[in-house]
Amino acid sequence: MKITREVLIHICNRFLEEEIKVEHVHDFAWNALTSDSMQWDEEDEIINETLEEWSNEAKYYVINKDNMELWKKILMQVVKKL
Repeated sequence: MKITREVLIHICNRFLEEEIKVEHVHDFAWNALTSDSMQWDEEDEIINETLEEWSNEAKYYVINKDNMELWKKILMQVVKKL
């Protein structure tokens, strides 16, 4: 699977619309980081940072609606960082 910013924005939208839960976001990111079958442009720092942050709430940010709105804006390049 090729992970793009659009894929991550879709996950943001699904979370914001309450179609998926925090666990789904975390699991997706964890699987992406640990799986050989998921790929993305590793030079895209925004994708790298988003996956890392989603995979480890304890180290980074809580996955909630407010932060998900910010991640979405970052992925859409509306704002720089959380």
